[in-house]
Amino acid sequence: MSLNQWCPAWRHKRLFVLNYNTDPLSEDILTAILKINAPLKIISNEFSGLTYWTYENRRCALMMVRGYERLKPNDPIYYGSRYIIFHTKLKQNLLMDDLNSSSGIILDKAYHILYNRTAIEIHHKNFFTNQTIQLDPLNIRVPNDLMNLYGRTLRMSLPEGNQEVTTFDAYLGKTIARHRNGSFEVSSAINTTTDYGIMNIGVPFLGSDKVIALGSTFVSVLVPRSKPKPVISVLVDPFDYYSWITLFVLIFVLAAVLSLFGELLSKLNFVEVVLELMMCILGGPTLKYGGWFENQLITNYCLLSIVI
Repeated sequence: MSLNQWCPAWRHKRLFVLNYNTDPLSEDILTAILKINAPLKIISNEFSGLTYWTYENRRCALMMVRGYERLKPNDPIYYGSRYIIFHTKLKQNLLMDDLNSSSGIILDKAYHILYNRTAIEIHHKNFFTNQTIQLDPLNIRVPNDLMNLYGRTLRMSLPEGNQEVTTFDAYLGKTIARHRNGSFEVSSAINTTTDYGIMNIGVPFLGSDKVIALGSTFVSVLVPRSKPKPVISVLVDPFDYYSWITLFVLIFVLAAVLSLFGELLSKLNFVEVVLELMMCILGGPTLKYGGWFENQLITNYCLLSIVI
């Protein structure tokens, strides 16, 4: 089993190891995992470490448990990290039953690894479908539960006293819900059903100066300043390949017509007429034309050049 598949090093800079099992087999498994050259590991055996280290999103935690611990807080608490939980294989796993019931601590990105000395099983519950699936230990594929919300309501918290939801926030929430088979609503309450929130609380959040907002990943693209370009390059940029072909075909056709039927331009050779038409685009006509046909053709061509 590759730890990097569960907790990619490019995303998770540190791995939080919570060791609550002193069984020799559990210690052997943990020792083997710690030898893997993966992200920096922070190890804790304090029960408060579950909240202290892994409450926030975008963290990855490895837990070694016995399987008969009970987690029954007064109110349901949501933990947003990804958890890899090693359980001793029991006939009745009280801890996993509590976690899958959503009545206490909610770990919706948890993978339960049940083991003994002869077998291993990997279980994961999709809280949108309320179903637990079993993964193949020899061919692990981490499922993406967020691809289908199965009718879940995506709730954005906007507590009273804050500004009204912006058009973009509402549009973005509705778009995500529509594409992921869900619905969207704005709520004034903050509880375990809240998916994200936008607020100005005026004080640091969870020991930092973060502002709760949509998602957990924000990407900014730094666009390098373009290098100075020559005048010719600036003139060429607005047109694509086919536009230039069309323009030059127009110039050559008009030059052929004017060199044959123009009153003044028929006295010039073909190359001079082409140069004159190019000058009409760059700086306007350089000659005084004669005849109705020639004047009309040059006038319309100059108007077209202005549009171009």
